[in-house]
Amino acid sequence: MPKDLYEILGVSPDTSMEEIKRAYRKRAKECHPDANPNDPDAERRFKELSEAYSILSDPQKRRQYDTFGTTGRDIGFPGFGNFDISEAMRTFMEAVDDMTSFFGGPSRYGRRTGTRPGEDLRISIELTLEELFTGVTKKIEMSRKAPCPECGGTGIPADAKEIVCPTCNGRGQKSTTRATLLGTFSTITTCPECHGTGRITTARCGKCSGEGRVDKTDRIEVKIPKGASDGNYLVIRDKGNAGVAGGRPGNLIVFIKEKPHKIFERRGNDLLYE
Repeated sequence: MPKDLYEILGVSPDTSMEEIKRAYRKRAKECHPDANPNDPDAERRFKELSEAYSILSDPQKRRQYDTFGTTGRDIGFPGFGNFDISEAMRTFMEAVDDMTSFFGGPSRYGRRTGTRPGEDLRISIELTLEELFTGVTKKIEMSRKAPCPECGGTGIPADAKEIVCPTCNGRGQKSTTRATLLGTFSTITTCPECHGTGRITTARCGKCSGEGRVDKTDRIEVKIPKGASDGNYLVIRDKGNAGVAGGRPGNLIVFIKEKPHKIFERRGNDLLYE
């Protein structure tokens, strides 16, 4: 039986778009995988919420859903339940950015600006000749920056409130007038306080100090394909440091080193026996 998307988000069909955003952010934060590392069902619920929100937050898709549900074949819904975790994370970050991804000085943050991609991480792994020949899967323990479980990676508390920017009075722009020998000139620039949004917040997450990420030790599974050789490297997407204030995560780059063998010496694809 098809699931009711409004029921998943805990809202009614006549709920406003702003209330849908608020409900999604609250529920998604509660079941975010990084905030529930010991709950194997958290990822499923997080993906379900994100997929429901991706439909109901789009006016056209919402109208189609209200008319046909998620089972209509010709309305753009291939079937509910097809979201993977990367799509869910992207939906979450976009929803959080749209509402409360703030940036600014030591105590004020303008919205949507200030996110920064996470750094790529580089590690080396030593493998025997036999492991390189057959291929192998290794579990590596490493330290990295992970999304803050307290604020969901935004750097902003869930109960943070916005106020009208006092610098631009909510206009998002700052006008400067100066007199010269040729007359009076006015220039309009983006407000440096709110970065053009017209609104700011004075709060930041206490756990991550507003950065949106914290130190974490992870175990990463690395699959080495057979035939790899010394000097090769693998790129594992999105397993580097988490981005700042909801920015895109960096990648993990794994460099392969071959351990010396007691009997054989490898030269290209040849083995030499001494």
